[in-house]
Amino acid sequence: MQKKTKKRLLIALIIFLVVVVLLVIGAFVAINYMFSKVTDSVAETMSGEVVSMPVVDENNTVVPGKTVEIVLDADKIKQLESKISVSDKLAVLGLLAQNLSADDYSTLLSYATGVDNSKVEAAFQLMREKLTPEVKEEIKSYYAKYIHLLE
Repeated sequence: MQKKTKKRLLIALIIFLVVVVLLVIGAFVAINYMFSKVTDSVAETMSGEVVSMPVVDENNTVVPGKTVEIVLDADKIKQLESKISVSDKLAVLGLLAQNLSADDYSTLLSYATGVDNSKVEAAFQLMREKLTPEVKEEIKSYYAKYIHLLE
């Protein structure tokens, strides 16, 4: 009887592990798919568009009045997206989910179509208003981690 119980537990553990692995893979695919859809939408409207992005110093502080002009196109956007780790994408999504409403998300997603400097500034303004100083600092650290890819 004890041998059957161990066998059942082993089978249950294997099934559990397979389910967990499938969930992790599913989450990975879903996150990348979602980011890919947003970047595809942005990329469709970008054809050499120049976007001004804030400069962040080594302390993750935005340098006032200093920006970097970036020319974005579809290839550059897809290249950037592929270089951001899934864990960082998930972390930023988690931070935003804790602080933004569904309407805020809809607004940000609407900015992904026809991106220009005014929409980038509007997105920054929305986040300035809605995010706590601590969350802003955390997001700045992710921004600082990847800003070098734009240069």
